[in-house]
Order: sequence, then structure tokens, then C-alpha cells
Amino acid sequence: MTTQPSPTTSSDRGFSLIEMLVVITVLGILATIVVFAVRGGSDDAQAATIAADERTIETAQEAYAAQFGHYAEEDELVSAGLLREASELHDVVVENTTYRVVRADGSTTTVASSTTAVPVTTAPTTTAAPTTAAPTTTAAPTTTAAPTTTAAPTTTAAPATTAAPTTTVAPAKPVPAGTACVLTVTDAWSSGANVTLKVTNDSDRRVSTWAVEVDTKGYALRTWNATAVASGTSTIVSNARHNGTIAVGAAITTGGQLSGSGLSAGQTFSCTDVTPEPDLDAVTCSLDTTSIWWKDSGAVSLTVTNKGTVDLASWKVRITTGEVPLGGWHNATVAASDATSVTLSGDDWDAFIPAGGSYTKAGGQSNSGLTIGQSFPCTVIEAN
Repeated sequence: MTTQPSPTTSSDRGFSLIEMLVVITVLGILATIVVFAVRGGSDDAQAATIAADERTIETAQEAYAAQFGHYAEEDELVSAGLLREASELHDVVVENTTYRVVRADGSTTTVASSTTAVPVTTAPTTTAAPTTAAPTTTAAPTTTAAPTTTAAPTTTAAPATTAAPTTTVAPAKPVPAGTACVLTVTDAWSSGANVTLKVTNDSDRRVSTWAVEVDTKGYALRTWNATAVASGTSTIVSNARHNGTIAVGAAITTGGQLSGSGLSAGQTFSCTDVTPEPDLDAVTCSLDTTSIWWKDSGAVSLTVTNKGTVDLASWKVRITTGEVPLGGWHNATVAASDATSVTLSGDDWDAFIPAGGSYTKAGGQSNSGLTIGQSFPCTVIEAN
């Protein structure tokens, strides 16, 4: 019996020559790609290392130049602590006021971007001297100009201050010339007589004090409710504390006695006004913020002080308010006002200020612009 050989299956067949060549070719291509990729990465890494080394040297050079004013060799940079060690990739070449960073193989030379740092530093130093001198020269005339500017307002202020009291005091005489003043004998006897003294206020404002000189022709005068002081052949009579105020058009009458013979009922003695005028310079005023209600709104208080020797029946002050909207005034009359000031007057019985006393009842308010302790300029322009 003859046995037939079994046919060869595909699983038992080996690689053909063509297949082997294809595989080898593909592997070769892949190997080539890998080699070039690795070499390219290595080149990039080396370039990055070189660039970083160059930047390190440049940074060290700039730091050294900022401290010492010039660039340095590598060993000086290491000694100064600006480099850990000398670079293996670069050499540093210093040339006058510049330096170069040269690769160790000499293939590439990099010049630092700030090689002009040293001359630039020197240039402003030279310029700084005249620059400083110029403002110094300018400062001198500026200092001189200041007193000149101050002198001008000082000169102007003096006549302004003088003019105000001169104009105000003249009509402010408490008992002006022409005031009815007469001393009359009411009844007499051989050695004396009873008299009455009548003083009438014919001025246009209330007075708070008065004094008259009575021509008593040498007779001795003694008064009730008034002070009498002999002056030659006359007698100076002035008010007592309680009867110094006389309203406009009103009169006060006080009594007394004359000593001497030859007097008769109905006899009169003339008198003239000698009332001392208030010293305007002795009267001061101030307006201060006394309370804050909400934010910068609050109240202000006016104080008028009489440092003189004459009682005041009325007064007038001017307050510079600036941009603060002051208003709501009480216990004082607004005589005038504008955008930056207000004039207040006190002319009723409650505004009386005795010699050495103060008036503190007037005040106002504002809904903005106030702070505690704030003061406003205040000037007395009239006092009677």
C-alpha cells in the first residue's frame, strides 16, 4: 500500500525572502528616526544649557558693575560670590568698559546686552551736579519773594484795620453830644437844696452807660443812685450799676442835694456829655464749632468778650464763614451776609456785656463742613 505525503499547511510555512527584507527595511527606518530624535533633543538641551550659562554670567557682571563700577573677569566674579565657579562652557573677556562672553570652543561670541552700563552710569553722575546747582540758585529768589508777598498784605491790612474803628467809634458814642441833660433844683433852703438830674438818650441806639459833667458852679453835689465826683467848679456824675441802660428816646432821673446858700427852686444847671467811649480794640469775638450732630453737621457758638472798662449795650461782629453754609442764628440779628461772611449784631437788652464780661448766648448751625474745635475768623466792627 502506497502512502501519500500530507500537504504542507500555511501555519508551517516560514517567512519568505521578500517579507524578511520588508521587515528589515522598516526596522532600519525606525532606528534612523530614533537616532535623529535623540540627537536633536540632546542638541536642544545643550543649547539651553549654554544659554542659561550665558545669562548667569551676564547677571553676575551687571551685579558686579552696579557694586564696583566696572566689569570683572570670571575669577573676580567667583571671589565676589556672584558665581559659584568658573564656567566650563564660556570664557569672559573684559575690554575697557565692555565685556564679551565667549564659548569655550571659540565658535560663538555673545556680547552682553548692557555693555554700556558703566558709561551710562558715569554720564548722569556728571549731569547731576549742575542739575542740583540750578534749583539751589532758583531757591534763593523764591525765599526772597516770600517776604515780599507777605509785606504787601501787611501794608494793606494796617489801614483797613485802622479805618474800621475810626469810622465805627465816632457814631457809637453812648450819649452823643446834644443829649438832653439837666440838673434842676426842686426845693431849697438857706444852706442847700434838693435836686433832680435828668439824662435823656437822644441817640439812635440804646446806651449801657453814661456820664455827664454838671456845671455846679462850686456847689458840692451829692447824688442818689449815681456816682458824683467833684472836678473844679463842676461835678462828674455817672450811672450806678443798675441804671446805666437807657433806651432810645427814654430818660432816667436821679436825685441828690446841693450844699450852699443862694439856691432857689426851679434853678437849673447845665451839663455836658463826658461818657467814655468803648475801646473797640478791647472787644474780641470768636465763633467755634461746639457740637457735631451727624457727620459734618452741627452747631457753632459765638463769644463776644468786653475787656474794656466801659459796659456795652450793643455790638456788631463780622464772621468769615468761607464755604461752610452757616445759618439758623439765634440770640443775634443778621445785619448783613454774603457767600463767604455774615455780620451779626446784638442790640437788645439781652446783648448787654459789662466791662470785663462776655456774651455767649448767640450761635448758629450748619448741615455740612463742620469739625469739632473748628474756629471761624471773627472781627468786632462796632461796640457801643
